[in-house]
Amino acid sequence: MPVTVHLLGEPRFVVAGQVFEPQADRRSAMLYFLAHVRGWVPREDLLYLFWPDFEEHRARANLRQLLLAVRDAPYACDLEVERTRVRFTVATDLDAFDDHVTSRGSLAWPGQFLDGYRIKGAPEFDSWLELERAAWAERYRELLLVDAANPTDVPAAAANLESWLAHAPLDEEALRAWLRLAARLGRGSSALAQFVAFEARLRADVGVAPEQATLAVVEELYRESGDGLAVPVATPTPVRSGWVRRQRSGAFVGRDRELRRIEDELVPRAGVVTLLGPGGMGKTRLALEAAERMEKHFVAGVVVVPLAEAHTPSDATTAVAEALGLHTTPARSAPKLVQDALRGKRMLVVLDNLEQVNGIADLVEAWRDAATDASWLLTSRAIVGIRGESLIDVTGLPYPREGEELTDDHAAVDLLVSRARTAGVELQLDRDATAIARVTQLCSGMPLAIELAAGWLRIMPLASIAGRSKRAST
Repeated sequence: MPVTVHLLGEPRFVVAGQVFEPQADRRSAMLYFLAHVRGWVPREDLLYLFWPDFEEHRARANLRQLLLAVRDAPYACDLEVERTRVRFTVATDLDAFDDHVTSRGSLAWPGQFLDGYRIKGAPEFDSWLELERAAWAERYRELLLVDAANPTDVPAAAANLESWLAHAPLDEEALRAWLRLAARLGRGSSALAQFVAFEARLRADVGVAPEQATLAVVEELYRESGDGLAVPVATPTPVRSGWVRRQRSGAFVGRDRELRRIEDELVPRAGVVTLLGPGGMGKTRLALEAAERMEKHFVAGVVVVPLAEAHTPSDATTAVAEALGLHTTPARSAPKLVQDALRGKRMLVVLDNLEQVNGIADLVEAWRDAATDASWLLTSRAIVGIRGESLIDVTGLPYPREGEELTDDHAAVDLLVSRARTAGVELQLDRDATAIARVTQLCSGMPLAIELAAGWLRIMPLASIAGRSKRAST
């Protein structure tokens, strides 16, 4: 009998009209995985997916028992098992969705990939599941945006976007597309109310203002409303430390000397400090930690501006204006708005990743001239050359040298132990001292490299990581 597997929304099997919703365990997880993959899957892949920490002979025995058990299920009749590989070729609702899209059918949100499904004790399956969920959501989102750009059915396209925004309420690009469609449908008032709710949620959850492109769409809606309403201009609201905390993952480790120096340079007087170092050294995390600790000294608050996507002074100015919640118009340009917003305020401005912005030194100096009470904390891979700036080199965290004992002064060791705990592994300084020292030495104390090494602890012991790294370096 034909079997259909529903992978979108709540997962289930359908056989001749009868619905089966087995409990979430390795048996159903394997079938959902195989149905999605469709082709032959080596047994080794299933071993890694469900028993990554088991000895091979034990994992293979578990897989054999699992295959024997699952073949008795009425919905597993199409399961094919060979000595080295397994296949489950069945129809899925993803196939049906693809056919529906091809025929220009409705794009109503069908649900998340294996929505709510989770099994215990299989972290690699969980990782695969999260990746597939993200991939499915992004794929669906792109289809919606393409359809919204040139809709054959405007009401349906608007309804589809509205259902997506209920799932992803902070998707600003999708919101803009929906606002345009709502305007075409004569729902301007509803669209403006939706924007107001979105802006409030964005500020509360993320601590930033809507993008300039979104404000431009809203301004157009106000102009077309004919109600004589003024375009809402956000009051400059500094990004608070609650937002800063959400940008960091894991507890902050080390850098006490750098943090003291940053505070000494920026708190007593308005100054500019540049954290200088190559990628992976933790400049951004150090800047965010310093910003959170110093916030109480700045009565006008803290503003954090990521500039990784900025390349020109205009890009940087726009980014700062958006971070301040400013709305530009032809009569109120971003440079003037930024200067007016900063003038006379005791504020800390964090500009992150600005090395690729041509002319950034002249721009920051102009802002400093207009805002003599503001302090500036910058991160860069290259010297910026701002007048009067203090440079702080951000290098690797201290780590034990060859033959040296682990001590409290080795922040690299603390970071590895902390991130290992996040990965679910408890390292013991006495038992694992040699391997800990070796890994931090091979990473040269670089925080990013240490965090990557800690991530590997989910699938292999620390001694193996140190041994593999040692062989790779010789």
